[in-house]
Amino acid sequence: MWRSLGRVGLLTLAVVFTPFQTVLAQGSRCPTPTLITWDQQESSLAEFADDLSRQANVAIDLSRADPGIRLRLPLTRVAFWEALERLAEASDHRLIVTAQGGRAVLARGPRHRVPTYVNGAFRFAVRETRGKLDLVAGTAQTDVVIDLAWEPSFKAYFWQWDRGSWLVE
Repeated sequence: MWRSLGRVGLLTLAVVFTPFQTVLAQGSRCPTPTLITWDQQESSLAEFADDLSRQANVAIDLSRADPGIRLRLPLTRVAFWEALERLAEASDHRLIVTAQGGRAVLARGPRHRVPTYVNGAFRFAVRETRGKLDLVAGTAQTDVVIDLAWEPSFKAYFWQWDRGSWLVE
């Protein structure tokens, strides 16, 4: 459910997002997101998280949250990641997507606005930026670390081969 894209330049952000837009424009089959609907009146954070877990079949960790917070959050056919972002914002919690456990965590504490982009079953989030200025060469460089998460219903595979293992005759 999680993959770090590592360091990429700011210009590369457009390259990362463009393939999804192109695929959608061509009408190709993309993984469809789980659509969440909440027509409930006021409920607790725990009740919303349980309902979201049930609708999307995704465990949401509330061990660092205040599950008793009452809120009202009506949604109609909203993608899973968008619903989770809105739930975190409405309850004033941080959304953390873990690398090892592949789970979503809602946590108390200061909420920082993180640049995110949700497209269907995928969520891109900027984790950090680093700026470098080489005073001798007079060059500047900015690195952006982007986390990519997807719904567990989408089965992603990653292969990497050693360049030396390829033989071309």
